[in-house]
Amino acid sequence: MASGADIRGQNDKSQDKSPKDQDANDRTSAAGEQTSGAGEVQYGGDNNGVLGEGELVKAAQLIAGSRYCVVLTGAGISTESGIPDFRSPGTGLWSRVDPVRVLSATAFEERPEEFYRFVMDLCEPLAGAEPNDAHRALAELERLGYVKAVITQNIDGLHQKAGSRRVLEVHGNARTGTCTGCGLSLSMEDILARARSGEVPPRCEACGWPLKPDIVLFEDPLPDDFLYAQREVRDSDLLLIIGSSLEVAPACYLPSMAQRIIIINLQPTPYDARADVVIRGRAGETMKRLVKLVLISTKMEKPQAENPYREGKSL
Repeated sequence: MASGADIRGQNDKSQDKSPKDQDANDRTSAAGEQTSGAGEVQYGGDNNGVLGEGELVKAAQLIAGSRYCVVLTGAGISTESGIPDFRSPGTGLWSRVDPVRVLSATAFEERPEEFYRFVMDLCEPLAGAEPNDAHRALAELERLGYVKAVITQNIDGLHQKAGSRRVLEVHGNARTGTCTGCGLSLSMEDILARARSGEVPPRCEACGWPLKPDIVLFEDPLPDDFLYAQREVRDSDLLLIIGSSLEVAPACYLPSMAQRIIIINLQPTPYDARADVVIRGRAGETMKRLVKLVLISTKMEKPQAENPYREGKSL
């Protein structure tokens, strides 16, 4: 089970729990994530991609005026860091293999050679990846007090590397693995090095049980980070979504719990009609401009008052 970042300061994991308070009618089907692609930064909620600053300014005003803004990120935020979108038809890793077969709890237990061969391919592009402008912009918004938590579908750890501190990883992470016997935690770098040397599955030196990546596998229970993510979205008054198709469970359930929604994504999503603002644009350039506009919006709203975000104070 993925460890993830526990923003509640709790370390206990209850893997036998799953959320029961979602409206099943709001659930969208788990189709393939499709968030990468080429094109200019385009703003506007329609499919024509009308260039302009109107929606971007509106998004900045919503963030500047929010009480508790939470962010949800998907694969599209990390493609500019050189990490492929695993679910894009024709180019994604999922187009070449069946993920349910190779990245499941059954595969880990019954076909460890196939499982670890795939995990090595999965983790290879993550090794040298660095945060991009979008990751850094979110870390800056958190530092200034605008963003209260980041919920991510990604396993790459780039939010933390960029400086974000309150991160919930609903699909786990590719940084560490855990012994299935004694619970010892090890780095994935060490685990994969042993797998490459022929030790498959890699085993715990303390108790001899197999070592499992802290990636949430198919057939795994939902991680605690998803339970905390639900709470964060319910507590928020604004959900900023970046680079997610909003079609992949369990994250696709979260927007139905949000009060107000901003979506930044190159492709349409099932929640576009419900969103307050939809921006068709690349995550990096869009977020750089958005941070500047948020600061301008704050100054315009409180020209004579001390900016409470400047020192990272909570409102």
